[in-house]
Amino acid sequence: MIDPEEKMPKEGTMEKIDSLRDINEKFLTDEQLANAFKHWSKGTSQTKEAYWYRDQFESYFQEIIVLKVF
Repeated sequence: MIDPEEKMPKEGTMEKIDSLRDINEKFLTDEQLANAFKHWSKGTSQTKEAYWYRDQFESYFQEIIVLKVF
């Protein structure tokens, strides 16, 4: 059985999450988020954080994505 204390955020975890959110707010514009549907027609990102993660995933795994699509 999992100890509930193990599920709780550890020291520094929330700061990392907050810093990612701050970075996304700084570098992704509202216009980019509003136009995300043009890049991703399915499962369009609803937040700047989701947009960033999806963009990062695609940048690292573009070859795999292309192979699965074609």
